[in-house]
Amino acid sequence: PFVAVLNAVVTELEDAQSNEDTTKRTSAITTLCDLVDKAYGEDAALLGEFLRECGGIELLLECVSDDIPEVQYRALMVLGNLASAAVDPHAQLTKAAINELDGASVLLPLLESDDWVTQMYAVGAVQNLADDASFCNMCAQRGTHRVLQRLLSSEHEHVVRFAAGALKNLMDNLEEQDAAREAEQTEPPPRLRSPFALLSRSSSSGERPRKKRAMINLSGKAKEKVDEAIKAHLAVDETALQREQAAVTKAQACVRRRLAVDRVREVRRVAASAPPQQTEAK
Repeated sequence: PFVAVLNAVVTELEDAQSNEDTTKRTSAITTLCDLVDKAYGEDAALLGEFLRECGGIELLLECVSDDIPEVQYRALMVLGNLASAAVDPHAQLTKAAINELDGASVLLPLLESDDWVTQMYAVGAVQNLADDASFCNMCAQRGTHRVLQRLLSSEHEHVVRFAAGALKNLMDNLEEQDAAREAEQTEPPPRLRSPFALLSRSSSSGERPRKKRAMINLSGKAKEKVDEAIKAHLAVDETALQREQAAVTKAQACVRRRLAVDRVREVRRVAASAPPQQTEAK
C-alpha cells in the first residue's frame, strides 16, 4: 500500500509539472512532504529508493525552482530530509544522485534568497549534503562558506543554526580530505584548504563533534512563523492574481464596448448610404 500511494503521488506531481497545474502540483508536493515526514525505518529507506529509481530526485530539483513558494519550500524540505541518514539509512545514494544532477547549482543560489523561509530550507538541505565529498568540493569552489558565514548574522534562529551546522560539516569534510591527501603525500588544492582557516577546528573538549545530520523538522513557534510566512506569500500571490484577473476583465469590457460602438457606426453608415425609398402614388 505504501508503494502504491507513493507511486500515485509522484505520478500526480509529474503530471501537474508537465501540465503546469499549480493546484495539483502544490497538493502533490505537500502529500509527498507529509509522507517523508512520517516515514521511518524501512518505509523511509523504501521511499528514498523509489524516488531515486523513478526520477523523483530530478523532479524535486525542478520543484525547487518553482515559482510557487510553497512548492519550493516543500521540495527543499523533502530533499534535505532524504539527504539525512537520520531519515534514510541510504541517504548517501540520494546525495550521489543530487550531485549527478548538478543539484549544487540549483540549491546554492537559494542561500542568498531574499526570503528567509527559502534560506532556511535551502541551508538545511546544504547542511545535510555538506558531508558528501563531491558536494563539499563544489561548495568550496563556489565560495559557499562566505555565504554561510553571512547567514550566521541572520535574525532567524533556524537559519543561523542550520548555517552553523553546514559550516561545521563543510569544515570537517575538507579536513578529512586534506588528511587523506597528506597520508597519500599528495598536495591538496589551496582553494580547498583556506575557507575555514579562521574557524575553530575542534570542540572545547578536544574531541571532534559529530557531523550535523538533523532532520529538517520544525515545531512550536518556529513552525508557526514558517506557516505565517507561507500564508503571507500565498496571500501576495492571490492578490496579484486578483489584480491580474480584474485587469483582464476590464480589458474585455473595453473590447466589448469598442465592438458595440463599431457595430452602431456600421449600421449608421449602411443606413446613410442606402438610396431613399420611393412611395407609390395612389
